[in-house]
Amino acid sequence: GWQSAGQMFAPTFMRHMHDFGTTAEQVAHVRVAHSHHASNNPKAYYKKRVTAQDVVTSRMICKPLHLLDCCIISDGGGAVIVTSLERAKDLRKRPIVVRGTGEAVAHREIGAPDLLTIAAKQSGAHAFRMAGMTPADIDFCTLYDSFTITVLVTLENLGFCKPGEGGAFVENGGIG
Repeated sequence: GWQSAGQMFAPTFMRHMHDFGTTAEQVAHVRVAHSHHASNNPKAYYKKRVTAQDVVTSRMICKPLHLLDCCIISDGGGAVIVTSLERAKDLRKRPIVVRGTGEAVAHREIGAPDLLTIAAKQSGAHAFRMAGMTPADIDFCTLYDSFTITVLVTLENLGFCKPGEGGAFVENGGIG
């Protein structure tokens, strides 16, 4: 449940707070943005909008993670259909062109240099190089949001903000 998962992500949250002075209130803005987006999605499981205060006053799960810092327990899936641009011209919807991809594995157990460096650093860099783009070229990005801190660290590792700047980035509407 949340307790055991929280034990995996709480050290990352604590390290970010220690190294950069990031606050729980800043990180709570990840959940605030997600609740705003969910409130507009008729298929969302949890549509209630929350404030940063709601997040930091929700029940403590595993310090410093509060209940509303955690993802809801759910199963889901997704699919991507890949075809040629020639074939895609016949489809009803306008195709999305994949310009770059990347894949990497990095866990503390297999060589990640620290708690704040994740595989997105390597996979993102590869995808951006392949696409000939930078994070500044991106208008829309979807990230998996298991815990609020994972979104913040992923944003930093992908280069949407510098390491240590994620707290201010999300607090100031960077993912709104």
